Amino acid sequence: MKHSNFCKKFFSWFYRKDKILMLIIFAGIGIRIFYLSYTDYNVRSHDADGHIDYIKYVAEKFEIPRGEQCWECHQMPLYYLFAGFFYKFFQMFGVTQLNFVLQCLSLAFFAVFLFFGVKTLKLIIKEKTYLRVATLILFFWPGGIINSIRISNDSLFYALWATGFYFLVNWIKEGKQKNFYIASVVVLLSLFAKTSGLILVVLAGVALLLKVLLEINEKKKFFPKIFSSAISHKKEIIMFFLITTLGLSAISYKNFFYFEKIGETAQSRSFFERTVKNDSLSGALKVGNNISNYLRFDVEMFNKKGFTSPWVDGGGRQYFWNYLLKTSLFGEFDTDSYDKKGSPWPWATYINGLALVLFFTVIFGVVFLFFKNIFYLFKGNGSIVLPLFILSSSLIPLVVLIFYRIRAPYACNNDFRFILPIMIPLPFIYVEWLKFWDGKWTPIKNLCISLIILMAISSLMFFISISGLFQIL
Repeated sequence: MKHSNFCKKFFSWFYRKDKILMLIIFAGIGIRIFYLSYTDYNVRSHDADGHIDYIKYVAEKFEIPRGEQCWECHQMPLYYLFAGFFYKFFQMFGVTQLNFVLQCLSLAFFAVFLFFGVKTLKLIIKEKTYLRVATLILFFWPGGIINSIRISNDSLFYALWATGFYFLVNWIKEGKQKNFYIASVVVLLSLFAKTSGLILVVLAGVALLLKVLLEINEKKKFFPKIFSSAISHKKEIIMFFLITTLGLSAISYKNFFYFEKIGETAQSRSFFERTVKNDSLSGALKVGNNISNYLRFDVEMFNKKGFTSPWVDGGGRQYFWNYLLKTSLFGEFDTDSYDKKGSPWPWATYINGLALVLFFTVIFGVVFLFFKNIFYLFKGNGSIVLPLFILSSSLIPLVVLIFYRIRAPYACNNDFRFILPIMIPLPFIYVEWLKFWDGKWTPIKNLCISLIILMAISSLMFFISISGLFQIL
């Protein structure tokens, strides 16, 4: 009887919601669970064994290791504390498939990322059709499915990034201080989870700066306006500097005082090398670091090669944009275990073609959104704070990744997984581009919507096809 009542309540709730949107969400979660069911922990993964060594160390010794005690031990510890607890808990109950448990934990963190991603999209996109399109992008972009079950500190970072981003957007829209305080705590936790949390610190600072500069009293002169606005946001400014100081202190402690025993030779390593450990990477991963490597996009190579690799030039690793877009689709996909006559190839080809069109569409969207809002700068128009913040949250991670690639020119440092959370603001930019055509030339808008639907279908079929299900049937 209780089960029957639950079902009635569930379907009643489902009926009240946007059913198409809910189907997109359930299908997106479902394909990830299905992908998990046939994917081992070390397939299409990144240093999974190194992360597991860190987790085991924490689970067995109940302490944080020094930086050189395992391959990933230089990382910030929050994820490994969580994962170590789960590892130990299930180990105590005799569970032997502990790597699968860790994959499930990653999927749970990614579900949090998707949850706050949808909540953010619902805050900033009110039209049902556009919200559905944006959600399709977020839930069915292939790289988001591949990364959802990887054993890595990225999973917790994604969850924290999405949570912090949601509360920052909410704060910009509603102006409630509690939203900024919650966002600040989440930003601090992201720094404890991964050094990449510094990007979220910058975004919090940008949100604060935009609010101070653009939501000002028009009756006063320019500098008094800014001063008055800064005073009205003094609590947020204090909170921002507090979490920044605490976060940087934690990173510095982990990388300087806890990295090695005091007095060992490695103490002379720079902060950058201690943080990212690039001096331990294979020289075979090195790529060109000329301006052409960052400005050129080789369309022919992108279409010719289905997948990419950090070890082989043929997959486009020498060119920043080629490698970035390709890894956003398939990561560093292992093609050796698949027959070239097998079913995955057609769907990968379709995805590549669609992604290429969408890539240039988003570029147009970024330019459009920038010029649409920039002329309002310093006009005191608070309505442009949110679009400019979302635009910044897409571009700043890209700039950071480019700097990272320049500073350490290894192919693996160009992987989209480092900035995967921009999959939340990017759909908004795409939707803004769609709105531009609404009422002007509807066929273009419908074509752009169709491209997203085709991408979602192709992505779904790709992950079904690599499971081998079609061959069994």
